[in-house]
Amino acid sequence: MAVYCPNDEELVPGLSMAEAQAFDLPTLVFRSGVSDPHHTRATSERLADVLPNARLVEPPWGDREWLERGEAREQRGEGLFARWPLLAPTLQDWADEAVKG
Repeated sequence: MAVYCPNDEELVPGLSMAEAQAFDLPTLVFRSGVSDPHHTRATSERLADVLPNARLVEPPWGDREWLERGEAREQRGEGLFARWPLLAPTLQDWADEAVKG
């Protein structure tokens, strides 16, 4: 469990800055919403800056997605990731570009 505990030495728990900077594969980072207290926008933007071959893109939903998914889970039993299929077109386009590279 220690790998999941945030600390000041790692941007993302379990991923050192040196490891992030050495990661040379094409990477797509979806920008977090301003309202998301768990996955901060600053973290997603900084991660895209640190990863050498990253592209930062907007997700296919509004800023409150994480909060709305939490509410839908509590009120209607919907999954937190129920709308993740909306990511597929962006992921497919990015994968097509990355493979052609």
